[in-house]
Amino acid sequence: MSKLDFLLEELDTFHRRSAAIAYENDCLVHFNDIMQLPSGEQVRVTDMLNDGDAVCKLAQRYADGKDVEKNIGYALQLWQHAAEFGNSNAQYALGIQYNQGEHFEKNLVLAFTFFELAAKQKHPAALYSAGLCLENGTGVLEDMVKAVAFFQESADLEYAQAVFKIAELFETGKIIESNPKKAFSLYKIAADVHHIAQAKFKVAYMYEHGIGVAQQFKEAVVYYDRCYLPESYFRLGLMHKKGLGTMENLQTARGNFECAVQVGHVEAMHELELLSTPAEYEIESEHADVFWCMFHDIDRYDGESIWEDVILKKWEKFKDAGQYYSELKNRKCVYKPWPPTTWFELDAFFHAARANESLISLLHPANPRFQRTNFTLDRYISLFEHVGFDIHWPAQFHPFHCEVIEVEQTEGNDVEIVETLWPEIMLGNMMFSRAGVRVRAPRHLLTKGIADRHCLYWCYARDLRTSSCHESDSDSIAFRRDFDLGDRYAYNVDGGSKFEITDLTNPFEADFVDSDMSVEERISLLRYRCAVNVEYPNFESFWPYEDYFEELK
Repeated sequence: MSKLDFLLEELDTFHRRSAAIAYENDCLVHFNDIMQLPSGEQVRVTDMLNDGDAVCKLAQRYADGKDVEKNIGYALQLWQHAAEFGNSNAQYALGIQYNQGEHFEKNLVLAFTFFELAAKQKHPAALYSAGLCLENGTGVLEDMVKAVAFFQESADLEYAQAVFKIAELFETGKIIESNPKKAFSLYKIAADVHHIAQAKFKVAYMYEHGIGVAQQFKEAVVYYDRCYLPESYFRLGLMHKKGLGTMENLQTARGNFECAVQVGHVEAMHELELLSTPAEYEIESEHADVFWCMFHDIDRYDGESIWEDVILKKWEKFKDAGQYYSELKNRKCVYKPWPPTTWFELDAFFHAARANESLISLLHPANPRFQRTNFTLDRYISLFEHVGFDIHWPAQFHPFHCEVIEVEQTEGNDVEIVETLWPEIMLGNMMFSRAGVRVRAPRHLLTKGIADRHCLYWCYARDLRTSSCHESDSDSIAFRRDFDLGDRYAYNVDGGSKFEITDLTNPFEADFVDSDMSVEERISLLRYRCAVNVEYPNFESFWPYEDYFEELK
């Protein structure tokens, strides 16, 4: 394609509103290139190049990779070109680049220079950024008076962060005279109009303590509930605990404290311990104990009528436990696309999982008790439906949904389910127990004798497999939460008992962790919960319990 054709295609593509930019050897078309075009095209292309807004929009497309291949180098050249013509958006973009030093050599003086150029043209974000530079003495001498002027001008242009900043200055009395009423008024604008979470928290706190506004506990509860910040969950927990602005509700208070604890709020952890009285913990334990007792009863039972003698005797208790698991199933997500949980609740899941493994064992043909008891697949399903879990039968093989029980080696490139011995059990979108399947698979995907016999992690015991490693350490086999998030699967979201999560989705973090396994092997181990192609002789040295991974569907 000739240079002229490329230019004309760009002009058509961007409807004569984007910059007519062509690239030859990764460079912009220069003036000499334009002069070689026919005179009519020279005028048209020159006009387009002089359209700073169009050039800046095209730069942003390359920076974001929107409808074009992402190329930050092109974006920077285009921003520089537009900035030379005085485009404030381009000047602000270059200020950000020089301030961050990600693609240019970091130069705080140049960053402020570009912010100030854009600020002179009333660019709201540039006014705010220039104000920050002046406040902190970044790239320019500190000048608090001029900084406030920039912040105020940006706020007058309704720039959200500037509105919050001016409110903060009025609250603290830093630089300008303290004025709690003005601070509250501006915080409320930042909260209600611009939806800044920290501003919502400030409004709630001022309502709670009567700062700059009449004390109104009810309004404080409303705004705390909208923040979704660790401290707001803690404050909301206290208000539910004390019955301030809302009815006293220890269960709701506890739920809020738990949300704060999930992100390491120390005071919330203390409050949670105070609420975990022996009576409340006994309720938690009761739901865990019904499964824990069943696990031990099945293990000790030597008769044939296990359904009547063990399971039906606990039927009413299972029904009560169902209400508990229903609350966990319907719990709202907070910071992440899966709901928060406590160690008490993970412990309850762990006990239920151990009981489930005993029941699965009774359905496994390799177990000597398979033919001796009257426990059937239908009864297995009816038990978990009675407790409120969801039963699914996977139509296609996927390691999120399926546990490999036996492999029949075949040719091809697909794994085919031959028989499903038991279904998968889910609680909402959380995987509780994978379906047990016999499959046909090629050796390069699943190797017979490995995929169906290797140690199964996050499992206490399974017939025909090596016992789960580290089984003497309860933390290592604690319940693992996997979620079907609709567009992706999330594996081991709690990342082990130490909260030292290794996100295998992040190549840097994955490579940083010392391990004898490659990232690909660790991801495979996380997805299948066992080796599938390579028999690891030292499998007990592997520690996958702190790995976390998200897989797009």
